[in-house]
Parts: sequence; structure tokens; C-alpha cells
Amino acid sequence: MPSRYFIYGILYVCCVVSFASSVYADVDFNRDVRPILADNCFECHGPDEESREADLRLDVLDEAIDWVIEPGKADDSSLIDRLLSDDPDAVMPPPHSKRRPTKKQIQILKDWIEQGAEYEGHWAFAAPTRPSVPAVADEDWPRNTIDNFVASHLDAESLKPRRDAEPRVLARRLSLALTGLPILPEEGDAFADDFQHNAERAVSSLVDKLLASEAYGEHQAWYWMDAARYADTNGYQADGHRVMWPWRDWLIRNLNANLPFDKLTEQMLAGDLLIPEDQQDWQSADWIADDEAREYLIATGFLRNHRYDTGSGTIPAESKFENAADRMETVATVWMGMTILCARCHTHKYDPIENREYYELLSFFDNVREAGSALKIASHPYIHTPTQKEQARLTQLQQAARNADATMLAAESKIAEAQTAWEEGGRQASTRVTRGLKFHYAETPLHFDGKESVEKPNDAIALCAGNRRWTISFWFRPKSDKDCAIFSSVEEPERYRQGIQADWVNERIRVRHVCRWVNSYIEFESTEALAVGKWHHVTFRCDGRMQGIAYSASVNGSDIAMACTHPVTNDSADNAGKAKLVLGSSPFLPSFTGELRDLRFYDRELNVIEVRSLADARTIDEIARIPAGKRTRTEMETLRLAFLEDDGFPANLRELRNARLAAQAELDEAILESPTTMVMKEGRTKHTRIRLAGVFDSLGDKVATDTPDFLPPLPEEQRNRLALAHWLTHPDHPLTARVAVNRIWQTLWGRGFVDSPENFGTQTGEPLHADLLDWLATEYVRLGWDTKALIKLIVTSRTYRQSSDASEEMWQRDPQNRNLARGPRFRLPVHTVRDQALFLSGLLDETIGGPPVIIDEVIGQNGKIVKLPFETSNRRRTLYTFWKRNSPHPMLAVFDVADRNQCEVRTMRTNTPLQALVTLNEPGFAASARELSDRAQQVAQTEPEQLRWLWRACTGRIPSDEELQHLQTIRKDYLAIADGNESQAWTALCNVLLNLDATMTLE
Repeated sequence: MPSRYFIYGILYVCCVVSFASSVYADVDFNRDVRPILADNCFECHGPDEESREADLRLDVLDEAIDWVIEPGKADDSSLIDRLLSDDPDAVMPPPHSKRRPTKKQIQILKDWIEQGAEYEGHWAFAAPTRPSVPAVADEDWPRNTIDNFVASHLDAESLKPRRDAEPRVLARRLSLALTGLPILPEEGDAFADDFQHNAERAVSSLVDKLLASEAYGEHQAWYWMDAARYADTNGYQADGHRVMWPWRDWLIRNLNANLPFDKLTEQMLAGDLLIPEDQQDWQSADWIADDEAREYLIATGFLRNHRYDTGSGTIPAESKFENAADRMETVATVWMGMTILCARCHTHKYDPIENREYYELLSFFDNVREAGSALKIASHPYIHTPTQKEQARLTQLQQAARNADATMLAAESKIAEAQTAWEEGGRQASTRVTRGLKFHYAETPLHFDGKESVEKPNDAIALCAGNRRWTISFWFRPKSDKDCAIFSSVEEPERYRQGIQADWVNERIRVRHVCRWVNSYIEFESTEALAVGKWHHVTFRCDGRMQGIAYSASVNGSDIAMACTHPVTNDSADNAGKAKLVLGSSPFLPSFTGELRDLRFYDRELNVIEVRSLADARTIDEIARIPAGKRTRTEMETLRLAFLEDDGFPANLRELRNARLAAQAELDEAILESPTTMVMKEGRTKHTRIRLAGVFDSLGDKVATDTPDFLPPLPEEQRNRLALAHWLTHPDHPLTARVAVNRIWQTLWGRGFVDSPENFGTQTGEPLHADLLDWLATEYVRLGWDTKALIKLIVTSRTYRQSSDASEEMWQRDPQNRNLARGPRFRLPVHTVRDQALFLSGLLDETIGGPPVIIDEVIGQNGKIVKLPFETSNRRRTLYTFWKRNSPHPMLAVFDVADRNQCEVRTMRTNTPLQALVTLNEPGFAASARELSDRAQQVAQTEPEQLRWLWRACTGRIPSDEELQHLQTIRKDYLAIADGNESQAWTALCNVLLNLDATMTLE
């Protein structure tokens, strides 16, 4: 009979063999299998038909079962045979793919097949259901529902939660997590006392205080700015500066006001569509007087933070397409956690997104009224966003202008009576529309025979820059149908051709304002051929906004009769040409054959009434002789204009008119001086088309505006960005709440439930705490998308209060703390590292919002200092730092900050020697160390007390006797090095303390 030891030995061997041959007793498809298939197989056997091999799909149950998978029979499944094959022609994935599943992954697939090979839909594509709250072994430990889920998981893993963190350490953790700033030792002491008396109340009270702090919105805004690809420049080669900080300030305000996430979504994606219908007539570059409407528009700056190309190589159609694609891809990343860019050229190789669906989603963002070439400061569409002080002044000026209008209107009967007497008295004016007239040539017709020309000074052309208001008006009569130049001013004709051109081409009038040939110019051409031998009147006008939106032209009094055939300019439009004005010729066309008269240059944009008046060839006397009851509206307007400018206009009424004009001019000037920000404005409805291979001008089929089929259908309402925002935040949407909660958890813990916040697709396995993620997602919705309430729920949990230290065994078993068996511990991002140093030193300027500041001089591509209209300050929080998109400040770049050329929702955490060199030597950190040393010497009297205060300020905890002794030794060493200079010794010590791992870590 075998001994019991022999039997025990057999059982042990069987257990070992069993464990070695099976990875999991119960394999979960979403958690364990799908990520393996997605990473190794879906590229050739997934959703994309074009790249699919052997007509085999492994992402769909019906197409894999019984072909390459025999449920319950792993050894009979060709899937396993191909994975294990040594034949390079048979092995899968093929060698050229550079993919190779590990032995453990192959064993997981075998176990899954043996267990029945059950397929499941991807976990993230099913709407989260609210899981039941699990029971726990230790019912005294949980403080809220989060703790129940964590404790239940720890029980299953035979783990125990850590003790509560020391109160002062916890207070620092909470402060850094919620505001990005630490607390001072005296604040830590007060919290520790409160915690000792009532821990729950102390934590809740501190969290409420931190969430109510304005620093909360500043800290949270940083992560939104990374996601929104916020920068103070346009990017690309030129990388000219822009003004978008009003959007950043809007974001801080609304994060502090705790605007619910669904409303934040609604306003950032579709604020322009929330404005009432009766206010939708606003135009780009307007000042929106209504506070609510203006805030709605500023919010949409989220979608305008993208890069924007400009320059000689810019193709406007390509630029507009890339802008729309960037907007759509950013929304997909931030709200859905989807890598939708992969479907731009073909069906997504891993996720169920067809190439057609990429463009259906793009259609929501593809009809913005933009030119396709960036401008400095602001690119259309944009609005003026005055500061609070400026807003008050503008409101006063607007009221003054309205009062002046009302006064003028009240005097209408007197004006009409005076005009009647003027007409009857035969004192009609010989000229008309003289206000703003600066130069007047050819008052009598000039005759050109195709051989001669007349030169005039550049003075008139100097008025004509794209950022100024001006009008050119003239009459011409062509004698031939041959192409020729009527007049021109062309600087550098062999290169940029800056200036004005008026040409007779193909029996049509063509006017141009050329800023930089061949990509930056405005061109209008008459829509129909004009009669040879007849007089025609033309105006060419600019309102100073640059690009096509700023310009208009008319022929014979009609704007409709002229079409803009090239509407794009870039920053070169703010320079007027310097060449002389040449009447009758240009360098590019034969000289004019015909007549030119009444060539006028105004320093303002004429209105439509004035244009029609100038286009009327009759004299004022002739019009005045028409009986009043038979005059057309245009004739009445022409007479009124002439009367208002005639000497016969009564002086008292002239004062009223001048006051009205002056009030409007002052208001217009004040608006121009206020800041701007780019916003969204819905354009004319058009069909988006598939771009073949993702190339902007390779047009495929038209597509409808829609959302991907694998997600809930878009409600049958108007399909615009507002409908999309509502769809994204609908409780049944499977992604939005999960993605948002994951990102919030990431900011508080340093890592989300899902490691890839930008990708919740099929390559992402189900997270370890999937039930907790789903509960938090449904709770977020139940709370009305109240972000502060959700954050408070997380940080007041017992889970978050745990100490972050752990035994060596736990560090080895769970180095990334995925089990949540201890509190958070992660390296602070650079903006918090810098802000912390400024705060502890007392140097921090806590001003909220405003234009960006320059930490130090910005060096351009030519090595010279770039002059920027911003204040230089090394004391503001880092989010206010001027951010040059292509070359952020070297201090930030060394810490691997987000590349704001694109949307990024994951904070890189790196630790390199270069970072230590920055924090030890950068002037701002050196100044912080110096001021911190002074502060420490002021708050305490003795050296041990001063050192203890310093240690606590930097690390949040009380130093041990050994640590205090080390500090004293270091200070003495520095004192010796500094030849007894106390200030230098203290500064050097503080420099070290600000660079401690404990200082630069949230724990």
C-alpha cells in the first residue's frame, strides 16, 4: 500500500502540471482573449474588407467557429496549429508582420477554446449597467460605495488595504490632486487636529474648501488644454501667434463654476447653435453684446484650437479639410476614446468603424465658415471678447451710439422739412458721397488709346491694406473687347505683385487686391459680360477684417453682379502696396483702350446706399426734379445723402449727425482694441464627400451626416453639432461616461482604470476594476454629470485615503498598484512641479486669467528675439505661459509635456537627468529656492525649527530625527562651500529640497 507521502507527492505534481498547462481556470473573452486577437490577428482578419486575408474574420463569432476554431477542442483548431507552426509559410501571424504572441497568450487561447470559445461583444461598446454593490468581509472599512468594490476585489485577491495615510500627507495629497498646489505646514497641522477629532468631517471639509478654490479650475484646465491642443500660436512652419486665451479663461471659469459635463460638452461643441434665432445674424469679428451669447461662442473655441496653416504653400481646400478632420478626431478621442483616425483611408483594422463612417462623422465639422489660411491674432470666424472693464466701457459707448441714433431719428421731421426747402430752393449739390474721400482722380474723363498711361503717387494705394477700411470707386468705358489693364499699382511685379489691379478681361471687369502672389490675394469678377462702348460703375471695398469675408465689390450698383473668385489672404494682407498708381496700364496686360473717370479712394467702407448713389450717373439736379411721389427708393436715398453733405444742411442738424457718426466711430474703435478669440459658426449646408485614401482632393461619394453604426443611433432631429453633443451625453451612450470617468480617475491616481485613455477600442482589454468603472460611470450620469461631486466621492473614499507605502513583496507583486491596495503615488507633472516651487517660495502671482505671459525671451527660427505683445513674468502659474506650438519652452519640453499639435489625453511621466538639471538651474527655480530660504528663516527662530518647517513644506510630512540631522549636516556643508555666506547656504539647501523625489511626487 502506497504511503500517504507518496500520494501527497502525486497530488502536488498533478497540481503543478495542471497550473503549467492552464493560465486561467476561467478565461474571460473581453479581458483575456480579445486583446490578443486584436493585436495579432485583426489587421488581416478583422473589420477591414480591403486588407482581409483568406476572407476570414476573427472578430466575428460565426465566421471563426467551425472554420479555424473547434469549441472544446483546442488541439483540433487550426488557429492553434497556425500559431504554433514552425513553417514560415503557414505560421500566423506571418513573419513579415513582426507580430508574435507569447507562449502565455497562446495558452490563454487554448484554454479559451477548451472552455467553449465563447465570444462576447467588446465590453466598452455596450452601455454600462449599474452593478450591484458587493458585500465585503470587513464592513467597517468602506466609507462609500467605491470602497465596497475595491474591498471586494482585495478580498478575492487575498489582499488587505493599507492603513490611512498620515493626515498631513493626506492633506498634501488632496491639495496637489485638486488644485495643483501644496499646503503649508500650519494648514497641515490644522487638518491633522481636525482629522484626529473627526476624520470624515475633516476630509470632507478640506475637500470642499479645495474644490471651491479658484486654483481648482486652473489645475483641471491644464488637462483640458492638452486635450484641446491649446497653444498661443498657429503651428506649422510659420507658427505665428494667435489669441485664444479668452477660451482658456472661459474654461477656468466654468470648471470653477462646476458646469455639468453634459453642458460643458454642449457648449464646447455647439455653443454657437445655442444662441437664439434672433441673434444668429452675427458676423465674424463682431462684438457680441449679450453676455450669455458671447459665452456660448467663446466655448466653441475648443474646436478652433487646432493648428492652422498659412504661407505660400498653403492650399486652402486642404487646410479646411485638415481642420475639420482634426476637430472630429479630437472629439472622438476626448468623448469616445476612439482612434478614429485609422478609418480615414480605409475601414478601421481593429474597431467596427467603416471608412464611410469616418466621413459621416466628419460631416458634423465640415461646414465652418473659414478661409483655409490662417491669420495672425485671429482667423475667421472670430469675435471680440472684451475684458470686464472693457465690456463696461463698450456697453456705455453702445448706449451713447443708440442715444445719438434716437436723437437723429427724433429730428427726422426737421431734416425732411429742411431737405424739401433745399430741393425747392435749387441749391442742389454738385458732388455726392464726400465723407472719407481722400483722393479723387479723373474728375473729367481720361482717354486712353492703348499706348499711354498716367502715373499718380502711392498715397491712395497706401490706404488699401487688408486690415483697414477703404473703398475704391470708378467709372470706365471700354472701347474694345480685348483684354487690358484699366489701372494698377504693382510692387515687385516679378515676385509678390502687392497692390491693386483693375482689369478688363473676357469682357468682364476684374478687380484684385494682391497681398502676396500667388496664394494671398482677393479677386472679384463680374458674373456677366459687360457691354463694350458703355459706361460702367465699379466699387471695390474692404472692411478691415482681411480675407474674402472682409471684401465686397459691385458693378453698376449691384453686389450680386460681382463674384469673389479668390477669397484667401494671409498675414501679408496687412501691408499696403508701395508702388505708384498707374492709370491705363499694368505689367501684366496690354494698356487700356477706353475712358476712365471719377476714380475715388475713401478711407472707409461705403455702405450699399452710398454705392448705389455713386452708380447713378445722373446729377443731383436731375434727380431732384423728379416729383417726390414718383422717386424710387434709391433716388430718395441719393438725395438724402447729397443733402446731408451739402452746405445747405442746417448747422444744428449737422451737429446731430456728426455726433452720431462720432459715437459710432468711437464704439467701433473700442471694439477693435478688445481681445479676440476664434469661434465656430455654422456655414451653408453642404454634402461631405469621402476622400479616397484620405487625400483632400480625391473626392469619392457624398455621405450623410451620421454617427457610427456600432453605437446607438442619432435621434431623428436636425443633424448638427448640437445633436451630436446631446447624443454623446445620452445615458445610453456606452463610451462617454466611461471615458470621462477614466480620465478623472487618471488625474487623481496617476493612472486610469484603462491604461489607454485615448483608446477604448477592441485592442483594449476589459479593465481589472470594470465593475467599479461602470458604477462610477452610471453614478456620474445619476449625479447630473456633476464633476465636483464625482471627484469628492473618489477622494473621500477610504481607498483614496490609504497610505501609498507598501512592503517589498507588494511592490514586486503589484508595482503599478492596479489592485488599489495602497494610495496613489506618482511623479508630478511639470506644471505642478513649477507651480509648487512658486507657491512654497511665496512668489506665485495668483492672478486668474488674462493674456499669456513670457517666462523669458522667445527666440525665433532666425535666432533673433521674437517681439510679442505680452508681459514677461516668471511668477504666474504655468498654464498662463506663452505656448509656442512648435517649440514650447525648453523647461516644459524637457519634462515631455503634451505635443499640442494634436489632442493628447494622457500625461507622460518621465524622470531624466535633464529634468534635474532644469529644476536645479533654471532661473525661476533658483529664484524660488532663494525666496523659500528667506521664508523659512522668517517663520521660525531656531535652525531645527526652520529646517523642520522647510521639510514639511516640501514633503508634507514631519521629518524623522535622522532626516533632520541630514538637513543640518547638508546646511553646514553648504555654509563651508559658501565661505560662511548664510544666504547662499540656505538657498542651496532649499534648491535640494525642491528637487527631492518626495517633493516632486504626489504620495
